[in-house]
Amino acid sequence: MQTTVSTEFNADVVAYLRDHHTVTLSTSSFTGFPHANTALYVNDDQRLYFFVRDGSVLLNNLVGSHSAAFTVDDYAPAWQKRRELHGSGSCGAADNLQAQVALELCAEKFGDSLPTGALWWLAPSGMYFIDYTL
Repeated sequence: MQTTVSTEFNADVVAYLRDHHTVTLSTSSFTGFPHANTALYVNDDQRLYFFVRDGSVLLNNLVGSHSAAFTVDDYAPAWQKRRELHGSGSCGAADNLQAQVALELCAEKFGDSLPTGALWWLAPSGMYFIDYTL
């Protein structure tokens, strides 16, 4: 197992994110109670964009802290992990320009089928790969 640290969206990070579809987001409530949520996402070369259901625990936690940790996992047959990308960063509700970019990326990645809810972004402040194949 090898860990590789990356603090920016290099070509390896962008390619990995574009080849995957779900991100596990970890947040905490104002009392510190943890919460994990899986969401479909798209990415550009700076951010991940994901949809958050109205009234959800995830939305409440994001509004309260504007931060999250995340994991994007890569599995091989027999559910063996091959590689995973971990990170954390700041989050915010997408503005009109960000939403337009994200919706175009969603159309490319998912076609006409889009999740519902508010569109949010996550800008990683740090990321690292864990490679189980080495």
